[in-house]
Amino acid sequence: MTRHTKTTIWTVSAIVIGIGVSFGLMKGAVYVAQNTSSFQFAFRGPFGDEVVIEGLGGPAGKDEAVVGELRQKRYIVRGGAAFPDISSTAFIVGDIDSGQVIASKRKREVRSIASLSKLMTAVVADENVGLQGETVVSGRAISTYGASGGLRRGQRFTVEDLLLPLLLSSSNDAAEVIAEYENRSVFMEDMNRKAVSLGMSNTTYSDPSGLSAGNLSTVEDLFSLVQYIQKYRRYIFDITTERSSGARGRSWYNNSRFTGVPNYIGGKNGYTDEAGKTNIALFSLPLAGDDEYRNIAVIVFDSDDPKTDTDMIVQYLNKYVYYE
Repeated sequence: MTRHTKTTIWTVSAIVIGIGVSFGLMKGAVYVAQNTSSFQFAFRGPFGDEVVIEGLGGPAGKDEAVVGELRQKRYIVRGGAAFPDISSTAFIVGDIDSGQVIASKRKREVRSIASLSKLMTAVVADENVGLQGETVVSGRAISTYGASGGLRRGQRFTVEDLLLPLLLSSSNDAAEVIAEYENRSVFMEDMNRKAVSLGMSNTTYSDPSGLSAGNLSTVEDLFSLVQYIQKYRRYIFDITTERSSGARGRSWYNNSRFTGVPNYIGGKNGYTDEAGKTNIALFSLPLAGDDEYRNIAVIVFDSDDPKTDTDMIVQYLNKYVYYE
């Protein structure tokens, strides 16, 4: 056998072996992608954007992640069902207690958030101002655009009283009265400082009501705020489930379209020209079986109809998604 012939044989063998190894690695990669319990896949959204289905496991019984003696639970989509074609251009759907994100689109895109700002106003009112302090409605506060709170100059309320018009009727006046209790500038600093402490790195507050186009955040950041309120200031969401409530001879009515909806456990809506229609809605859903409900947040930005979009998402979760 000549040297040339030997060289040719070794070259061909190397190519064959290389192809075999590459094919094996490729098959392994495909297997991992199909069977791992931590992966992402996407559906094309209504505007050509990808809706990311995050961290969901494959078919039941495959690749169970084990921690010690316990299998780690995860969300699973039945049959790879496509996400509903909603109008919202940025949204997030997540498990409030575990922090698991189920689905999202443009979750880190910074947008104006309108009256969703008032949730942070309520948190700072409690933690930095105190709910029992009494304050007087100022002329400056009632000159703020919007009259949903029906407040009048010279009226006296506790900060706790003012949470009712703030969260139920989305009163911009009430937001300003709360912020003015001690010093409005300091209150705004406290709102932004709290956002930083919660890891809301893409969030900025310019006013306590959300009227300003400079009140900016992402659906991902607001999901962090929702988790915090649910864990440490749950009463804020409890207020938002009431049809009406009153203090000192006044009554305020809830402007949410979700009041009375089965399994609804709180939220907040908002609208400005810059933000469009925004909404946060929380639900307790039986995704883990009849005896175990999961607390789920649905946050939508720039929606043609937040109620319809959210209803479609909840129906999708109830029909196709489960937690095991």
